[in-house]
Amino acid sequence: MKPSPANFETPIEMITEHNLMHRLLIGINSLPYSQAERDREIIKLPTGIREFMSNKDHGFLHSQAVLKRCHEITAHCPELKRELVAIDLDDTIIEKFFTWGSILHDIARFLGYPGVDAHQKAGANLALASFQNEFEDDFIPITLSEIILRHDYFCRIIDNKPLPELFKYNPLAEIFRLADKISNTPEDELFRYYLTGQRLNVAFFKPMPFKQRIDFVNNYHERDMITHFLILFSSNRAISIGRNCKPFILTGPKTSQQPPKK
Repeated sequence: MKPSPANFETPIEMITEHNLMHRLLIGINSLPYSQAERDREIIKLPTGIREFMSNKDHGFLHSQAVLKRCHEITAHCPELKRELVAIDLDDTIIEKFFTWGSILHDIARFLGYPGVDAHQKAGANLALASFQNEFEDDFIPITLSEIILRHDYFCRIIDNKPLPELFKYNPLAEIFRLADKISNTPEDELFRYYLTGQRLNVAFFKPMPFKQRIDFVNNYHERDMITHFLILFSSNRAISIGRNCKPFILTGPKTSQQPPKK
């Protein structure tokens, strides 16, 4: 007997590899693809879901951390809570949006869409397709897809584009974006990005000699001063974690300071 797919009411603690895969199968089969395109997506599911459930940087552990942070933000930000009430969302439906946003916002990273824009768009489309036939109207699937669609946006300085319009009318999306950025303590959040860099072999975080890393930071071609220091801090935090030692401070963009010895 096949397990039932997870539904919109399923709490995060009841999500399993099997019921999540069956929910995503519904989504893939509802996408406006040819059968050959659907087959190519379906064949990636077993491995992708298995990796998602075990992954420590953007997988299921991260989903649980994001959901917890969503709860904390809504509990401690009364103004945001009033905005949610103003659009007639009660606590039950808010919980479901945050639960499935947490589960699905990074799922496409494990299904062959590792890029920032690619995984946001693919995840939003999959969320929409997965629930579009479950409700009488499109409000729930569309709102869920919007939560996911721009969740990686930081700010104009980092992304080099203005705040997306959806954050101005969808407070759920804005709360979720914030929760995703601060799902852990700052130290743990940087460690999460360090693990991501190792997994994806991203130049920003992959092992490199100290001077080469500083040159990379200093010559990052799109930086402004704020971005520069964010990169500098993140790079040095990554080195510190890799060396299993306390973080150290660099005093400015052009420095000859050396990392601490083991």
